[in-house]
Amino acid sequence: LKKHSEWKQNKKNEILLLDSAPDSLDIYTRDISLYGASYMAGAAVAKKGLKNVELVGANSKSNAVNMAISGFRDGYKSSGGSNADSLHALYLGDEENEGFDIDATYYLSHSYAQANVDFVFPVIGGSNGGLFRYLRENPNEDLFLTCGMDTDQQHLSGKIAFSIVKRMDILVKDFMRDWAEDEDLPRKFLGTLETGLVDIAVAKNYSSWSDEFEKVRSSAVKAEKKFLERK
Repeated sequence: LKKHSEWKQNKKNEILLLDSAPDSLDIYTRDISLYGASYMAGAAVAKKGLKNVELVGANSKSNAVNMAISGFRDGYKSSGGSNADSLHALYLGDEENEGFDIDATYYLSHSYAQANVDFVFPVIGGSNGGLFRYLRENPNEDLFLTCGMDTDQQHLSGKIAFSIVKRMDILVKDFMRDWAEDEDLPRKFLGTLETGLVDIAVAKNYSSWSDEFEKVRSSAVKAEKKFLERK
């Protein structure tokens, strides 16, 4: 969009950008916060007594990645997670488009296995495929648990306890409906845990986790509101 100044909006041609909200462009943006759902994830992991936890982010320049990392860390700490103050993320890249490498994530998984890690929280886009592949190829090992991101990914590994699911499809449908009906569209919209546009999908084999998530839901909603007010 920054390279094509000729792309202009008009009544018959609106531009909608998902998963990002730049202030410098005259377009519509729709995004979903990962903070609240990640807060629930961190709290549940702590409640389950998982002590050796690793956070992996694609890069430190991505707002979405940092929101998820912050949410998980805050939730983990709020529920008495062991060594919460020393829980730091490993970033795989330096720039916003870096850190997405399935092979690197696969080999990183081996190091986590060697270190007897209990849980890995991966905010690395499709590169979590390397993590899941490692877990599938070592099904008899007593390996770490992890979670899916953006969609329900429980089918990709028996070690995926839950997934953080973003309903971007609802945002798109709502935008198209309102645009077609000539409604007054807000330039920006950020979906949160409270809106129901992001939530936790618990894997079938980990149904006992459901109670832990529900216990912290209201706390996660409040924490997300405070976090976004500071942004």
